[in-house]
Amino acid sequence: MGLYETSNWKSLLASLEGERDREKIYETVLVLEDLLAQCKEELQNDPDRKSECDEIEKAIDSLYVVKVQKLGFPDPMGRLSR
Repeated sequence: MGLYETSNWKSLLASLEGERDREKIYETVLVLEDLLAQCKEELQNDPDRKSECDEIEKAIDSLYVVKVQKLGFPDPMGRLSR
Protein backbone atom coordinates (compact mmCIF):
# COMPACT_ATOMS: atom_id res chain seq x y z
CA MET A 1 0.00 0.00 0.00
CA GLY A 2 2.89 2.28 -0.55
CA LEU A 3 4.12 4.60 2.15
CA TYR A 4 1.24 3.99 4.55
CA GLU A 5 0.16 0.67 5.92
CA THR A 6 -3.53 -0.13 6.24
CA SER A 7 -3.14 -0.70 9.96
CA ASN A 8 -1.94 2.88 10.43
CA TRP A 9 -5.22 4.49 9.45
CA LYS A 10 -7.24 1.79 11.18
CA SER A 11 -5.51 2.36 14.50
CA LEU A 12 -5.72 6.14 14.13
CA LEU A 13 -9.43 5.95 13.40
CA ALA A 14 -9.97 3.64 16.37
CA SER A 15 -8.05 6.05 18.62
CA LEU A 16 -10.65 8.74 17.95
CA GLU A 17 -13.42 6.70 19.55
CA GLY A 18 -12.59 7.47 23.16
CA GLU A 19 -10.62 10.65 22.62
CA ARG A 20 -11.99 13.79 24.25
CA ASP A 21 -9.17 16.25 23.62
CA ARG A 22 -10.45 18.37 20.71
CA GLU A 23 -6.94 19.37 19.65
CA LYS A 24 -5.83 15.73 19.42
CA ILE A 25 -9.00 14.83 17.56
CA TYR A 26 -8.47 17.67 15.10
CA GLU A 27 -4.82 16.73 14.48
CA THR A 28 -5.73 13.07 14.00
CA VAL A 29 -8.53 13.99 11.60
CA LEU A 30 -6.06 15.98 9.46
CA VAL A 31 -3.63 13.06 9.32
CA LEU A 32 -6.42 10.59 8.57
CA GLU A 33 -7.86 12.68 5.77
CA ASP A 34 -4.45 12.67 4.07
CA LEU A 35 -3.85 8.96 4.68
CA LEU A 36 -7.27 7.89 3.47
CA ALA A 37 -7.06 10.05 0.35
CA GLN A 38 -3.69 8.53 -0.52
CA CYS A 39 -4.90 5.00 0.14
CA LYS A 40 -8.03 5.52 -1.91
CA GLU A 41 -6.06 6.98 -4.79
CA GLU A 42 -3.75 3.96 -4.82
CA LEU A 43 -6.59 1.45 -4.69
CA GLN A 44 -9.37 2.96 -6.80
CA ASN A 45 -8.07 1.62 -10.12
CA ASP A 46 -7.25 -1.86 -8.88
CA PRO A 47 -10.35 -4.07 -9.19
CA ASP A 48 -8.66 -6.82 -7.17
CA ARG A 49 -8.59 -4.53 -4.15
CA LYS A 50 -12.19 -3.31 -4.26
CA SER A 51 -12.90 -4.58 -0.74
CA GLU A 52 -10.03 -2.49 0.62
CA CYS A 53 -11.35 0.54 -1.25
CA ASP A 54 -14.82 -0.10 0.19
CA GLU A 55 -13.28 -0.28 3.67
CA ILE A 56 -11.62 3.08 3.12
CA GLU A 57 -14.97 4.56 2.01
CA LYS A 58 -16.50 3.38 5.29
CA ALA A 59 -13.59 4.94 7.18
CA ILE A 60 -14.17 8.24 5.37
CA ASP A 61 -17.82 8.09 6.44
CA SER A 62 -16.76 7.41 10.04
CA LEU A 63 -14.38 10.34 9.91
CA TYR A 64 -17.24 12.56 8.74
CA VAL A 65 -19.23 11.54 11.82
CA VAL A 66 -16.28 12.39 14.08
CA LYS A 67 -15.87 15.78 12.44
CA VAL A 68 -19.54 16.66 12.89
CA GLN A 69 -20.14 15.16 16.33
CA LYS A 70 -16.83 15.81 18.08
CA LEU A 71 -15.50 18.89 16.31
CA GLY A 72 -18.74 20.68 15.51
CA PHE A 73 -18.29 20.72 11.75
CA PRO A 74 -21.51 21.52 9.86
CA ASP A 75 -23.63 18.70 8.45
CA PRO A 76 -25.00 20.57 5.41
CA MET A 77 -26.64 17.52 3.86
CA GLY A 78 -28.23 16.45 7.14
CA ARG A 79 -26.63 13.02 6.85
CA LEU A 80 -26.45 12.52 10.60
CA SER A 81 -29.97 13.67 11.40
CA ARG A 82 -31.64 10.89 9.44
